[in-house]
Amino acid sequence: FPVTIRFIQRLQTQTGILDDELRPAFAQLAQITGSVKRSQDLLALAFDVSAGSGKDINSVVDLLTKAFLGNIKGLKSLNLAYTDAELKAMDFNEVVSILTQQYAGQGAASIEGFEGKMRLLNVAAANATETIGASLITALKTLSADNSIENATKKMKGFGDAIANNITATAYLIRELGKIPGAGVLGNIFGYYRDWE
Repeated sequence: FPVTIRFIQRLQTQTGILDDELRPAFAQLAQITGSVKRSQDLLALAFDVSAGSGKDINSVVDLLTKAFLGNIKGLKSLNLAYTDAELKAMDFNEVVSILTQQYAGQGAASIEGFEGKMRLLNVAAANATETIGASLITALKTLSADNSIENATKKMKGFGDAIANNITATAYLIRELGKIPGAGVLGNIFGYYRDWE
């Protein structure tokens, strides 16, 4: 469904979690709830709980799934300040409310640090790879005289090395420009090099 696809795409850019993980997690929630909106809300909650508890998002989704079906045993691992008897007496909506209160904002906070930013960068890189991958392979095969996979692979390796070298050289140039008195404006033309130091 287009709405679900857009939601997953948006969520991965907000969480730094690849859609390869988010899709099955969403599908699992949708299967038990029968509601797209409810599944979206629960997946967003799972991200907060994952960030705050240190559990991976699929483990949290498993716990939510079991709780939805009446099995609250696993919730104790989330350090909730409730006894087993108290948790058993709650319905699923109450459990969601408690988790929301305890872990609200944990997901957003988790991407503010260096590790979180790297996750977002990895997602962006993976998406870019998917976007250009097929076209790039076709182009490199076209450039190969005999159109063979082996020849295309060699050209791709050379192309990748050239791009990597140019990226490294550009980053070095930007950094060095910033050290020259009065050249800060030139450095800013290429990017905010100060943020990298």
